[in-house]
Amino acid sequence: SIFAQQIIYDQINRYIPNSFLGARTRRYLIDRENFEDAFKRLKYDKEKHLIVGFGFFDNGLVEIPDFFEDMIRLTSPVFTNVLFVLPKTDLPRINHPDLKADEIKELRLEPIIPDRNVYASVIDLNLDENSELRQRWNTNENQNPAESVQLTIAFIAEIIWRQNRDVVQLNITSPLREQGIKNDLSDIVPFKTIEND
Repeated sequence: SIFAQQIIYDQINRYIPNSFLGARTRRYLIDRENFEDAFKRLKYDKEKHLIVGFGFFDNGLVEIPDFFEDMIRLTSPVFTNVLFVLPKTDLPRINHPDLKADEIKELRLEPIIPDRNVYASVIDLNLDENSELRQRWNTNENQNPAESVQLTIAFIAEIIWRQNRDVVQLNITSPLREQGIKNDLSDIVPFKTIEND
């Protein structure tokens, strides 16, 4: 359903940026005008590396470098103008394990996206057969649970990163926000040569 897809999208939109933050192995704070030189220092190779931009705006760049054409642009409630650069071999894997059988039974879940183990249910709390569930909702916040339905969309998504990864976070300096001490270009350590790719 469209509603389920939107909920999944919103959850992924929130947790994938956090996953990159937890996976980063190095971070550099650089001026916008030094971007191209920073990528040269990293020894960025578009055949071997990816750029993932969260809330990235290329305004303010005098010339848009060619490598930005291949950038994967994602929105994020957490990041603005943040790039992650990583070898393609270090991309995370996303697993979709199944829910516990007792959760599926208790919430009367039915699969709606079977290949991703996404389940949903709509339970009318007005019915006598659902009185036990209605009691759970009988709080001050819910004025009349008997006139309500319980809508559940349930799934698990595990983002798994390689242990020996090299994920570089590049932040752009801003006069409006304190982000730490700006790095010199000489601080940037290049990616190791990836053999047998």
